[in-house]
Amino acid sequence: MPLIVEMDSKAIPILKDIKNLTGIESYEEISNRALTVMYWVARQDHRGRMVVSLDESTRTYEPLKFVRAERAAATAAVDLQAAAG
Repeated sequence: MPLIVEMDSKAIPILKDIKNLTGIESYEEISNRALTVMYWVARQDHRGRMVVSLDESTRTYEPLKFVRAERAAATAAVDLQAAAG
């Protein structure tokens, strides 16, 4: 399904960098993978889990700060409650 997305000028260098870092060649594939990751993050947040970046050498971690995930989780909770009746 075709989808037109409008992005600001800061997004273009980021998209090009993602292509270089990952080897992904199409913007469509980047979009599909980004959507998958965002969906996964929202589900983890909804379950009360923390998504982190772990430095295995120091055993320290940095939590993902993803404010939108909180909104998505809240929306999903409302949807689940409505579906449950």
